[in-house]
Amino acid sequence: MTIPLITPESLAELRFLTPDLDFTDAERQAVLLATGSCDVNAAPGSGKTTVLAAKLLLLAHKWPHNTRGICVLSHTNVAREEIQQRLGATAVGARLLAYPHFIGTIHGFVDRFLALPALRSLGLTVDVIDDDIFAKKAIARAMKMPSLWGWAQNDEGVKPLVGGLVYRGADLVLDSEGGTLPKTTAKSYPLLKEIKDQLTSEGIFRYADMFAFAEMLLTNFPNIKVQLSRRFPLVFLDEMQDTSWEQEALLARLFDESVVVQRYGDLNQRILVGKGDFAQLSFPREGALPISTSKRFGPAIAAAVSCARVGGNAVVGTAADVHPPTLMTYTTDLVSDVLDRFGHLVLDRFNDDQLRRGSIKALCARKQSDAKQIPGRMLLDYWPAYLEQSKGQGGRSERLWSLLRQSAEPGVGGVSMHSRAADAKRAVVLVLREADSPHIKGLRDGSQLFRRLVDADQDVKGIRQLCRELALAQNMGATEVGRAKAIELFFQCLHPLLPAGMSAAKFQALGCCRFR
Repeated sequence: MTIPLITPESLAELRFLTPDLDFTDAERQAVLLATGSCDVNAAPGSGKTTVLAAKLLLLAHKWPHNTRGICVLSHTNVAREEIQQRLGATAVGARLLAYPHFIGTIHGFVDRFLALPALRSLGLTVDVIDDDIFAKKAIARAMKMPSLWGWAQNDEGVKPLVGGLVYRGADLVLDSEGGTLPKTTAKSYPLLKEIKDQLTSEGIFRYADMFAFAEMLLTNFPNIKVQLSRRFPLVFLDEMQDTSWEQEALLARLFDESVVVQRYGDLNQRILVGKGDFAQLSFPREGALPISTSKRFGPAIAAAVSCARVGGNAVVGTAADVHPPTLMTYTTDLVSDVLDRFGHLVLDRFNDDQLRRGSIKALCARKQSDAKQIPGRMLLDYWPAYLEQSKGQGGRSERLWSLLRQSAEPGVGGVSMHSRAADAKRAVVLVLREADSPHIKGLRDGSQLFRRLVDADQDVKGIRQLCRELALAQNMGATEVGRAKAIELFFQCLHPLLPAGMSAAKFQALGCCRFR
């Protein structure tokens, strides 16, 4: 299938749909007009995700199908959110935020359409999919096994090995992302397999496990490829440079030759670390469309990064050269001062108006193979207070209020009503768990909330009303007034599910509800 035709005349619509953006240069127009499968290799700061969002806006005007949709996959939630916000800003673009279309991360797509159905077919439920939670539980079990405990006392690599236990391939072969497993004939191997099997039966998985279950489903039911190809005749992949070989190989099995696949990325911004056969990665293919101009920096930085690029066209910086690049060096004993020093440098170089208009970020990437090296092996080396904040009441509260902090109306700003409703149910589950409600023991997924309560003969009318109000509200989690109202609503609607003797004062004192 070829995608709906975008003509040069169609590009004129972008002046009204995205008046703050400029797509008049030849490279960006070539990308917007491309109708077949292709790769787009874009320079840093070129706005490739914005170009993709603009193309989606044009396609939304012309999309002719009610049951076949556009699939947009990204490597991170940041890119997904940018696309959703752009689309949600217009009524036409907002159509792509709901069925039959899908906009999300690769992990989200694999979970929804492959892994979770595969798990259900095996009679398995999902409690949590999280690398850190899995590692903590796996290591805790291992330390209760005398032989593994003794092994760990003499080898510091045992705990990462245990914490990284993962399934690989359609046969669910045991492997580890934290080291090399002993041979299957070793005495420790059955113990490691026992730990993995136990956590699997309890619904506790690592992210990579989902790809193994997806492969299993595709192997056992090859016709799924035909069904997915019919459902999504047009697929966009963003941040393709960060897609691992395992992910790329799986994606190749999802769609047949009838599907138009356009891949966007920047070879020179690849951040992949860890295991993987990077030599097999195919992005960008020969003949990739370039976007070589960067709006992020000026000619001086462009010239510097062009010398260090892995491939592709030289970067052309179209922004002004405002400040020279700064490279910070530090000694081991000053690692915890790096962020503070970075903040002072920012304050010295930018005025208040510039700071208000922009966003300042410090990024920390952890390379697993270097995890034992100090300093700078992990985020905590730079920000020691992070652990205390994430464990304390502030961290727990933030997770609740962030679910209720949508500033736009549903369907506007890239957030669909479906997403708002899902966040509302997650917020309810979080509050009930914090209150130690007996009705949700073991429940982690908000999508199962109503089914659980109905099965227990609970009246869910009040909770449905609560979720509706939370989903429709704007900025409820962003202000003290809004949070106070939310706490009152939670207590009123959830009171029948709370433990006996739970007063309004005790409820407000729950860690997840505090905001002062």
